[in-house]
Amino acid sequence: MRRMGVVLLVLIGILVIACGPSGSEPTESELRERAEALATATSNEKWIEAHRFYSPEFQENCPAGEYAIFLGIGMAMLKGMMGIDEDEKLELRITTVTVDGLNGSVMGEVFYKGEPLDFGNPFGDSDDGEPELWAFIDGQWRYVDKGEECPSF
Repeated sequence: MRRMGVVLLVLIGILVIACGPSGSEPTESELRERAEALATATSNEKWIEAHRFYSPEFQENCPAGEYAIFLGIGMAMLKGMMGIDEDEKLELRITTVTVDGLNGSVMGEVFYKGEPLDFGNPFGDSDDGEPELWAFIDGQWRYVDKGEECPSF
């Protein structure tokens, strides 16, 4: 009889979990987690991994390999102009995250050897201090590139 009660409680618990909210609401902490994961992938120059954080439209318009080549060359050029050895890393850190419904914005800073560099916002090509935009798409935060086009030289 006692086992039957335990089994019944377990089944009720499963039922409550299964009948709970069907979709998760976007949260600031989830956006921060995703933005920090993108910052880490970018800091580690893992371009294919970083590509996965973009919106589906961007991913469709810009193949991961093409994106990786562009970012790899771009990072090498940036480091060269700054006199930084190509094996050294720049570190992106998230500073501010805000959420408004299904839209989010992220601000960050770039560091080299622990010192901040003045590049404006490190996500995308924004030099004006404007936050970069994210959208909650299909249950996940995605970085929304301004043009949805593949970058080019």
